[in-house]
Amino acid sequence: MFLTNLPPELIIVIADFLRPKDLNALVQTASSFANLLGLRLLDRGLADPKLEILLWAAAKGDKEIISKILTRAQHKRINIPPQVKDSMLMTAVLHNRVDVLEYLVRTVGASHSAMVSYKYSLLPRAALHEAAEQGNKAATQKLLELGADVNAIDTGGLSPLHYAVWKPEREDASDGEAWDTDDELEYGVNSIGILRLLLGHRALAEVVEPDRQQTPLLWASIDGNTEAIRLLLDHGANITASDDEGSTALHFAAESGNHEAVQLLVDKGADIFAIDYSAYTPLDLAASASVRKVLRKAGALTGPELGRELERL
Repeated sequence: MFLTNLPPELIIVIADFLRPKDLNALVQTASSFANLLGLRLLDRGLADPKLEILLWAAAKGDKEIISKILTRAQHKRINIPPQVKDSMLMTAVLHNRVDVLEYLVRTVGASHSAMVSYKYSLLPRAALHEAAEQGNKAATQKLLELGADVNAIDTGGLSPLHYAVWKPEREDASDGEAWDTDDELEYGVNSIGILRLLLGHRALAEVVEPDRQQTPLLWASIDGNTEAIRLLLDHGANITASDDEGSTALHFAAESGNHEAVQLLVDKGADIFAIDYSAYTPLDLAASASVRKVLRKAGALTGPELGRELERL
């Protein structure tokens, strides 16, 4: 006998013994089940204290489903806490559901400035931080249009610019697999696009994170990201800034091995004789022959060489 031939009363009894996931699968099999059990499924989801049914709907990016759930919650006088609404916005960003972002902010009442924790985040952050880290230009643009603060600081003291220039390690790839060349090219293109977008909305280039006193320029230099370095300098980043170990952008760029980034910093007036707290100059840290060539041509010295020169004075 097919389930559709059973009396509605019996189907309801069976449904009460199903897990929400299985109940949802049953509802999807036939319109008669959807009509009979749809509200039951919503009630089951709304009975969950975490209200994960709303996060599931946000991940789907379906305004109609979200509206049905919220309407049912209102009917049952279930209050949706602000933090759940904010988590819905973060979930939509995580799943690249750009089309639903405006609905979540303007209709549902999610806050784009709320700091939200989720499974894969080290620290609570705003939706704009997440969009910038993902290299999601469309989500970043939409959040800015909705009034997100381009200079918002997360609980770790990081701005969206920090996330825009930061490149995840290969093992941090979202699918758990090593990045390939296409992944890196796509991320690089997207990160520059995000950087241009944020700076175009008057993001402050000089933001110092409190842990290691590093600015977005220092982060860009760590990766030897020449274009990001250029953009940040053009928008007022301090080329002489150093972190808690005395390392400057030129130290980091030299260590990255990218001679183009080093050449750019030298041309922009970076101090080739800067000494970090370990008494290293950028030349001491040069990771490639091409970087050493650029620095030597500019007249750079190693720490010991600089020490001998100073003794002669």
